[in-house]
Amino acid sequence: DAAGADEWGRAWVRLQPRLTFQDVAVPAAAFGATGAASGFVSAAVALHAFDRAPAAPASAVVWDASDDGLRGAFALTRPA
Repeated sequence: DAAGADEWGRAWVRLQPRLTFQDVAVPAAAFGATGAASGFVSAAVALHAFDRAPAAPASAVVWDASDDGLRGAFALTRPA
């Protein structure tokens, strides 16, 4: 939605000095109605990306937003 796009744009402006567009992968824009499990679903998607290939990312930032205004984020690092 427009609010989510606006938030992503604002975050991207702050992240851009440290990340290039090629560094960013958005495997899913939405998972549907996962409710309270959305953070766990997002973490599972990120962990799956770590195992997909030798060139998989070494870290991931998961950003989650709800329709009622709640927001959260966390970072994951691929195990050594």
